[in-house]
Amino acid sequence: MSGDESAQSGAGKSFLSSGEVVERLGISKSTLYAYVSRGLIRSEPDPDSPRSRRYRADDVERLLQRQRMRADPETASTTALDWGSPVLESGISTIIDERLSYRGHDALELARTRTFEEVVSLLWNDDLDVGIPAPDSASAAARNELLQQSQSLERTLDAPARLQMLLPALEQRDPGSYDFRPEMLHKTGVNTLQMFTAAMVGTEGHSGIARTLQAHWAPGKSHLSRAMDAALILSADHELNISTFTVRCIASARAPLYSALTGGLSAIRGQKHGGATLQAEALVNEVASPDRAHSVLRNRLQRGDSLAGFGHRLYPSGDPRGETLLEIIREESGDSQELELAEAICRAAQDLTDLKPNLDFGLVMLTRVLGREQGTALALMALGRIAGWVAHACEEYERDQLIRPRARHAGEDVED
Repeated sequence: MSGDESAQSGAGKSFLSSGEVVERLGISKSTLYAYVSRGLIRSEPDPDSPRSRRYRADDVERLLQRQRMRADPETASTTALDWGSPVLESGISTIIDERLSYRGHDALELARTRTFEEVVSLLWNDDLDVGIPAPDSASAAARNELLQQSQSLERTLDAPARLQMLLPALEQRDPGSYDFRPEMLHKTGVNTLQMFTAAMVGTEGHSGIARTLQAHWAPGKSHLSRAMDAALILSADHELNISTFTVRCIASARAPLYSALTGGLSAIRGQKHGGATLQAEALVNEVASPDRAHSVLRNRLQRGDSLAGFGHRLYPSGDPRGETLLEIIREESGDSQELELAEAICRAAQDLTDLKPNLDFGLVMLTRVLGREQGTALALMALGRIAGWVAHACEEYERDQLIRPRARHAGEDVED
């Protein structure tokens, strides 16, 4: 699994032959070529047969979904939320041709050139340079009071769980909780980011969140702040994943933003979402040394286990976020035993499954380079994702329409 969605399994095909496409869609080859020319199905030369072309399976599946919807709207609607067509319009992030963009800006380029705060400004304001509100003293006092009260829980709860517990109390102390104007929602977002940062390191990020994390986790290694920024930026948003959709549902009910963010934290900790980082950590811990990578991964596959941290359903060719984060870590930290371990695991996964590392794996290796304890990768993902959640909640408050699917009865009829 990946931290955002189920990983691309070895059983699923990324590409199909022309014959397979024709059979699945029930079309002629001339119609297939017309679809390709219109950009509805992407194709590329087949490396196993240079005179042939292969076709993107996800594009074919998307067309199949449209066919089902036209033929039987009621039946098709029952699977619309299960990797179906988008159910909400959003201008925040998109994945096109396996490239993630934030409001039209390439997320990979942002991770290399911008700070997390600048990307937060982009997500919230559609402008990299507008900036975000500065933390105010009244909110800081409330945060500090709550953090002091929760110090006894520091060793028993991870950072996301602590924040999940503290946000309802913060909501009660914020007189602007039910003010849904964008500027007030942005203040709530900053309040939450500062609280989460303090929950992770014991102090707020006055010099930038990434630099604050680096200064406390790797003092004397300021060069790693770029990798920290990149990790937060690449985690910031990812279309309508389950935690983001949860946030939007709660916001559509006109609940306070703190409540919506609490729901997002609940969802991201799930095993099939951000909690998958814990599975990736377990895989890396089991490998332990480069010489064990191939045998450990092979044994996992023989047992029927997935390779946590590898593959992603939305990126058949490989999750560019994971590869980019690993590249930045390598550029900023140089050679290390942890990176040698990462490269060995990636080679073994490539040899055995042709799967590439996803964002989960990149986050895990960053936390290992920093010498952090287990669970830190999940905390980093959640901290970054708060930026996207706030943007989606703002969009939902502006839309002002309750998200309310209908249920289709599947049990026994009630007798009179």
